[in-house]
Amino acid sequence: MVPLGLLSQEISEIHVILAQQHYGIQNIAEYEVLGISITGLSIVFAALLLISLFITSLPRVLAMLESLLPPEVEHHVAASPAATRVDENEAVVAAIGFALHDRHRKMR
Repeated sequence: MVPLGLLSQEISEIHVILAQQHYGIQNIAEYEVLGISITGLSIVFAALLLISLFITSLPRVLAMLESLLPPEVEHHVAASPAATRVDENEAVVAAIGFALHDRHRKMR
């Protein structure tokens, strides 16, 4: 059986070895991380630039397409007396609801 102190010492030595393998300037140069990072940044920059150009050119494109599309037809109708009556009924219902709520709150 291995003593517990020796086992923890071996585990900490393994951690040091693993840490040396995964971290350090030498690994950055060895695995070309700088080149991969620059490539990734360039891709993201190009994508954001394309999105920005698309948003900027959208009004011009829509203005050109407007001549190809049929004109809009207005479908708005003046408010009818029935619609005004509904608005008045909603106001009455809201006032009744507020009065009942206020009365219930005072009873507590």
